[in-house]
Amino acid sequence: MTEVVIPVTNQPNQTFTTTVEINGENRSFRFSFSWNGCGNYWEFDLYDNNTNEQLLNKIPLVGNLKGNIISQYAYKRIGEARIINISGSNDLIPNQDNLGSDYYLIWSDNV
Repeated sequence: MTEVVIPVTNQPNQTFTTTVEINGENRSFRFSFSWNGCGNYWEFDLYDNNTNEQLLNKIPLVGNLKGNIISQYAYKRIGEARIINISGSNDLIPNQDNLGSDYYLIWSDNV
């Protein structure tokens, strides 16, 4: 299983592209992250960088962060995503300041 750290930071309203190997195929994605100030959580949109098709919309980085946060989209075959707490922070979810430093977004193959 290939796992890739997505290069997200705590900068609000960030957009970037990256290529991820999923199920043996290189896929180019455009990520757009924003901080939801009302809900106090991060969310992201995902686009196919080659076709500009929106694949995911406003996925919150909340809930069971030990599991696949996009499991309900497995049928799209775009991989799996997990938020990993690498610092031992007591926060249950990434806050406005620690995404990309205390919490990493890991993308991997579909299981």
